Amino acid sequence: MRFKIMRRIAHAVGFTGFLCFLLIVLTEIGTGRNDPTTIRVAIIKGKKVVRITATGEFEIWDEVNERKIINSSPGKVWRIVSAKSEIQIEGVGKCGDKLIIRSLTPGEAILDVNGNRYRGEIVVTRDRKGRLIVINELDIEEYLYGVVSREISPNWPLEAAKAQAVAARTFALYQKFKFRQLFDLDDTVNFQIYGGFNYEHPRINQAIQETRGQVLVYNGELAAAYFHANCGGATEDSENIWSVSFPYLRGQPCGFCENSSHSRWVKKFSKKTLQNILYQQGYPIGTILSIRPVNFSPTGRVKTLEIFHSQGKKIMPAAKFQNLVGSQRLRSLWFAVENTDSHFIFKGKGWGHGVGMCQEGSRKMAELGFNYQSILNYYYLGTSIGDLQKIFIK
Repeated sequence: MRFKIMRRIAHAVGFTGFLCFLLIVLTEIGTGRNDPTTIRVAIIKGKKVVRITATGEFEIWDEVNERKIINSSPGKVWRIVSAKSEIQIEGVGKCGDKLIIRSLTPGEAILDVNGNRYRGEIVVTRDRKGRLIVINELDIEEYLYGVVSREISPNWPLEAAKAQAVAARTFALYQKFKFRQLFDLDDTVNFQIYGGFNYEHPRINQAIQETRGQVLVYNGELAAAYFHANCGGATEDSENIWSVSFPYLRGQPCGFCENSSHSRWVKKFSKKTLQNILYQQGYPIGTILSIRPVNFSPTGRVKTLEIFHSQGKKIMPAAKFQNLVGSQRLRSLWFAVENTDSHFIFKGKGWGHGVGMCQEGSRKMAELGFNYQSILNYYYLGTSIGDLQKIFIK
């Protein structure tokens, strides 16, 4: 497959152009930026100032001009500022548009950004508005140390932690090769939560090490291994949430999570509060009179809402409504609405989109004696566990 792609590129750009392309690729591989097991995580976006230090000696490079700016002693704090034309380091001056911060003793000294500690390297660059973007570049396995312990409790059974490790590893690499942007993921629930070195836990690290390099594959390709906190009793077909169908992300009954803490929720809004929320999000409508779900997925999740108000009727996708109101308020799309004279009461099931692995369901399965392979097979239909290196070598 790789040779076919190379031949197509050579045919399209000519021999000289192909040599230039190959030189760029080899340069990127040489610096590790294009390494398939390196993950780039945006840990800060939209800031004007960040503080950098480390527990050991470290250096700061101007990557664009390929020059070392600082050789720093442990604990020395440097303030990096976004100025009008480029990045500056206080006490040093202008430093270009892209900085690389790396430990001089990798694996021992830990980098610190605004009080949060990270393995790997730190990249500081700017967005189009001149604000700082800070990216943590590190090996996928070290990245998982700071992910799995944020996604589930270290007190959960080891087999559940292993299932989460394989799913999170697969999800991160799927995102990396799907988008290929300035960074692969950020550290929020928009992708998967990442806390860096501060959140590592020995028991979680054990689960990651015992599944090292294992990923979910479907027909030889990385699977889109989505997961969520609690499905409320049934997972969902992917196309009912995102309009994209994956043959292994099929809705099915899940009785493993129904008695857990997040299986049911209730949220109450005054009519005025909900109207103000929609107005602030760019939907100026009249006084809301009633809200009615009108279209459902086979499992019962709401797909479309009718909002009746004093100026008419608004039909809105339920996913968009949840996005406007906030997923911390409406925890899932599996809900009913009770209309009172002054309030709307949403009563729902589960927490999250409901596609793929139910995390609290995986916990219960592990408690019942299922191993991590069985857990993954249950939630990702028809997938198998493959070796990361073999996938990229072939």
